[in-house]
Amino acid sequence: MLEAEGKSIGVPRGVLCLHWYDIYLTGTANQVGPTPMAGRNDTLLAAAEMIQTVNKVAHIKGDMVATVGEIHNHPNSRNIIPDGVHFTVDIRSWEDRHSIEAWEMMEKEFQAIADRHGTPIRMETTWRVKRAPFNEKLVKYVQEAAQALDYPSLSMVSGAGHDCSYINQIAPAAMIFIPSKGGRSHVEVEESSWEDCEKGANVLLQCMLKSANEQ
Repeated sequence: MLEAEGKSIGVPRGVLCLHWYDIYLTGTANQVGPTPMAGRNDTLLAAAEMIQTVNKVAHIKGDMVATVGEIHNHPNSRNIIPDGVHFTVDIRSWEDRHSIEAWEMMEKEFQAIADRHGTPIRMETTWRVKRAPFNEKLVKYVQEAAQALDYPSLSMVSGAGHDCSYINQIAPAAMIFIPSKGGRSHVEVEESSWEDCEKGANVLLQCMLKSANEQ
């Protein structure tokens, strides 16, 4: 986002909520050749429709991200109709309520898809973490420091979890973002220019000085 908008400093107001779900489907394994298409209980086919649903709902809600990042197919053989699939759903939004609403939409459609394919479904809520707003005063310091240094900044939220969200539970905390080349973040190829690193460090220094000089 920072690179796309030509901003040097990101000013996150907090970390998104994070909701994880695990989905399990059960079907009927059979050899693909002798088994007609009609009447199959293909769990992978059902899962494929559900994965499309995850993407569709995220676009409908418009203020969140939703991802299927893990999938296990059984027996995972090219000539056997799959009889078991386990996949995950990750939903994130600034509004916890919107994430719950999105899951309820997905859950209802998942059940309808499973019923249509004859693939019994089990859905588990694995993890839910509420959003973590940062200290408003420190967030303001970051914004003011960027302005004072004449660095273009962007108000945003953090889509990834950070230690700062836990530090924020016991002491005032905030974060400073700088651009990653190509928008690649939290991956091995992530890289930022030294110029942007310097700008981020300068903003941090100004925030530290301001906090240290408080009465």
